[in-house]
Amino acid sequence: MKLVIATMAACTLLMFAALALSVHADPRTVEQVDAAAFTALQAGQLAAGKLYYSETVVPFADWSAQFPDEAASLVLFPGYVEPTVKVKKNGVEKTSVEKLVVFIGRTKTILNKAPGQIDLKKLIDIATVTGFDNEIQHYEIKPEQLMANVVANHKPIDNFKWCNTEGAEANIARPLREIDLSSTVSAKRPWCPADGRTLCVESCYLFGVYWQQLVAGANLAIDAAEKKDYGIASQSEIKYFTSEQELGLPVKLTRLTGIKTGIHGGLEQSVFYFNQVMQYGKVISVLQDSPANPNQTIMTTYFVIGLKQRTYNQFAEIRDIFMGRSSLFNTATGITAGLPVYSQNTIKAMATELEK
Repeated sequence: MKLVIATMAACTLLMFAALALSVHADPRTVEQVDAAAFTALQAGQLAAGKLYYSETVVPFADWSAQFPDEAASLVLFPGYVEPTVKVKKNGVEKTSVEKLVVFIGRTKTILNKAPGQIDLKKLIDIATVTGFDNEIQHYEIKPEQLMANVVANHKPIDNFKWCNTEGAEANIARPLREIDLSSTVSAKRPWCPADGRTLCVESCYLFGVYWQQLVAGANLAIDAAEKKDYGIASQSEIKYFTSEQELGLPVKLTRLTGIKTGIHGGLEQSVFYFNQVMQYGKVISVLQDSPANPNQTIMTTYFVIGLKQRTYNQFAEIRDIFMGRSSLFNTATGITAGLPVYSQNTIKAMATELEK
């Protein structure tokens, strides 16, 4: 069982990385700093060809006390709290709070392109997203296909069937324990508006044959409501913005990034549904003027994952996988290297794409 859970956690890392990034190589070298030094980095201290990086793992309950601006800005939506979820287990409905652990990866880097020449719109094209990684499948969806809406309307679950292998039983299906997903949607703004700036996708990564066998063995010993899928699936909104007002965060972007220059938009990705292990994801990338060179742009990016605490704390090996310390599952480089390395690779790939 320990091996199965650890395997699924490793596969989750693979999937989320591919959702957010292109795997193209990027020559930037990483310079790691602590959280305080990262915030204090000013435009004049940034060197071209470097990716300044900081990371933090903190219980969601402690996030606002330690990093109040980040906690207010990098949750799934403004006002988001650890969700109170209604689930069914062993045939009995119950309500509980899904406690979270939050990973925050922060980067600052210089793009070798003027702000006015950067084309953000290409990042919401399904062909661009599909081309990021051929192991991950993507499918554009409409608001009525959001899992929260499907569950609320008691409709048959057709979501993710498009990614199942031909002739196979459902590899991805809504867990029976999910009977209310209202906590994944903001009451102030629905996901997937038809505004020309937004793309909503379902994405899935199917496990290989060996890992599917491990999951099948684990499923024999657990309640039907807890059965694990043979892959990782998610739904997310990918949105670009051209001004601070459009993004609508409760904290000024110059205060969040620590860079005191003009804002030129950026990207926001909100992963509001995962079928297992993770609760939500958020990527926010902010483009700003470079005072040293008008043909360059400063890009500050935050890469956040809200992990289910009951999974993260279950075994030390799971924590090692997420933080890139597992000799069994993590590789030295690439998207299997753990959250720190692949969050860096995510931002490198985004920078490469925007510089084109």
